[in-house]
Amino acid sequence: MDASEGRADAADSARDSRECRICHAGAEDGPLSQPCGCRGSASWVHRACLERWRRSSTRRDAAYRCGTCKVEFRDELSLELLRARLDAQRERGSAGALHSMSRLAVELQAQGRLAEAEPLLREALEVCRATRGASHSDTLLSTTRLAALLQDRGELAQAEPLCREALEASRAALGTRHATYLVAMNDLASLLHDRGKLSQAEPLYRECLAARRRLLGPRHPDTLVSLSNLGTLLRSLGRLEEAAPLQEAALQLARETLGRRHSDTLAYLSNLGLLRLAQGRLGEAEGLCREAAEESRATQGLQHPETAASMSNLAALLKAQGRLDEAEELYRAALESRRALLGGSHPSVLRSASSLSALLRARGRGEDAAEPPTRPEAAARGRGEDAAEPPTRPEARLRRRDGPHRSMRRSVSSAGALPAADGTLVADGGGCAGCSAANTGATSDNERHGAPQERGLRL
Repeated sequence: MDASEGRADAADSARDSRECRICHAGAEDGPLSQPCGCRGSASWVHRACLERWRRSSTRRDAAYRCGTCKVEFRDELSLELLRARLDAQRERGSAGALHSMSRLAVELQAQGRLAEAEPLLREALEVCRATRGASHSDTLLSTTRLAALLQDRGELAQAEPLCREALEASRAALGTRHATYLVAMNDLASLLHDRGKLSQAEPLYRECLAARRRLLGPRHPDTLVSLSNLGTLLRSLGRLEEAAPLQEAALQLARETLGRRHSDTLAYLSNLGLLRLAQGRLGEAEGLCREAAEESRATQGLQHPETAASMSNLAALLKAQGRLDEAEELYRAALESRRALLGGSHPSVLRSASSLSALLRARGRGEDAAEPPTRPEAAARGRGEDAAEPPTRPEARLRRRDGPHRSMRRSVSSAGALPAADGTLVADGGGCAGCSAANTGATSDNERHGAPQERGLRL
């Protein structure tokens, strides 16, 4: 038997040994899938078994994410279960309705259903202001979430005052060591980045990264977000040699701590792929962008903003390689997906339409290239008609944190920070960041609510 036959037999044997992590039956009881980032024997599950678990589990987060790896499912069932929970809590007059409202809004936003998310976010902000006051951490986080949604809709001028309000109010009310203040700082930097105000964004990104390294440790998910965010900004400034070690470190640490299929890891894959494209290292860039696109499609589905973004990124790379047929197919798929999710006038849709038009003109098919309408905000970003997607900055999807910060998700960091009862991040040299809620299976009002943000590569 030669080596190739041996590998084939090993692959067949591994396939035959797969079993559902819930019912422990194999493929004879139905097709097995990998819906999350779990590894080894725990990675396979029957979709019917997973749905039954999600519907019947007493875990608060079972509706929308894996209980082990914490990867969020981002599917229609998540929305169904979260809506049912919110409706039941509203009917009972439960105080938990505010958390459920925010969680549902973030889920809708992550799936690109911005028009449905906006009224929920506005209602949550009004309730927080009325019941908890303007300077309460929940109110400030509700403000940043609404600003993030306006940013996703391309309404950058409307989002900026909210971002500045949240940053100043959190500094005054909570101090510069509070988790909410660092989220607000990163969100303002992200907004300024999108508006093309790069010189204003850079010091904010650097300050946020330094604070998170000091308070949370170098391997905490939020620290990795800041690492990659600064890298994308440096790439935008053309400082590629400075950007490279940041993007490489973010991806390596995310693979080690979050897993290869986590949404943040896929965002860092795309960001490093775009950096390699800018460096002219096309072979490496293709491998990274293709992996990001394929994994995003497998874990989040075709009709998802991040999948559309990763397809556009891969299309830009293929165009640079002269593989125009493949690039056109991907551009069309991304445009169709974005139109269905975001409508016809969203900046991401306009970028996709413009990129496709540029490709068709390059192929001598100018008659097929309808010029999309322009919008001042999109133009203000300074991107050409065939620019790669804005680099993914996952932080905007990691903004969250409802309720007190006593039950923050445990970090994989070996030297992190523990949030005090008031939410202040306190250095803890002896362990991970946060409490042990994630490891014990407990959940809290302080779950991480989001997924990496699509911004153009910037996703």
